[in-house]
Amino acid sequence: MYGSLANQKNQGVYIIRFFNDTGSRYFTLPTNKKHWANVYLESEKHYAKDCVLTDEIKASFPNPIDLDGLTRYISDNPDSNKLAYCMSGFGISAGVGTDKNKFAKALSIQFGHFVISTEPDISNDVCGYTGRY
Repeated sequence: MYGSLANQKNQGVYIIRFFNDTGSRYFTLPTNKKHWANVYLESEKHYAKDCVLTDEIKASFPNPIDLDGLTRYISDNPDSNKLAYCMSGFGISAGVGTDKNKFAKALSIQFGHFVISTEPDISNDVCGYTGRY
């Protein structure tokens, strides 16, 4: 999803904001913006690369996650030229249209299920969370 967003130049910053808007404070943004470079955000960059939610990271999220906060963050950041491509990556057909708010809510619900799952991965059912489009 990161590659389909506008105004995102750093994966570490993206991960921190994504987590923070979900209610987790596992990662925090350095107060000095000079430290927003990848060299300072190695653990966040490592998470973005491996996408592993350890039990420790999962425990940092509220249950339930801040669904509205995450939905707002996701819907505020997509590149409109890449939205259809991003949606297709989650199994949503290009022929159904691109409702970024509905898509953002579905991604947020999916992530909430991922956070509470005891399994290391869950099935991709974003389409199911959107009301079957």
